[in-house]
Amino acid sequence: MIAGRLGVLLGFAPLVLSWILISLVLFIAGRVVSGKKVTLGQAFIISLVGPFLMGIAMLIASVFFGSIIGLLISFLVWIWAIKTVFNVGWGTAFLISIVASITLMLILLGLSSMLFALLGPGIPPMSPVYPLLFYRY
Repeated sequence: MIAGRLGVLLGFAPLVLSWILISLVLFIAGRVVSGKKVTLGQAFIISLVGPFLMGIAMLIASVFFGSIIGLLISFLVWIWAIKTVFNVGWGTAFLISIVASITLMLILLGLSSMLFALLGPGIPPMSPVYPLLFYRY
């Protein structure tokens, strides 16, 4: 167990790295989709404040309307945050969120593929499915 300040630093490192990655993806998607002068600071604001607003909206809406409606309302809050900070319309904010999500998935797929390529032989299998093929029912 790592104690002290190093443990706290290592605990916050994934949070900060994911915040930076999501901000960069939002910045790129905002520039590509809107064509406006979107700043990296605006993307950092959205990726910092947006999840908190989404969580609050999801919590309140789930209590009153149910989980599916709460999920839809939290998605609308996310779109509203993008619309407000980037100063774009609803449709453009929706497209920014879709492009950012696809871009983030592709980046994470690439990073996980590189990690698997580097550590591939050392990673144990997820589940022993192969022996089940020879099981007689």
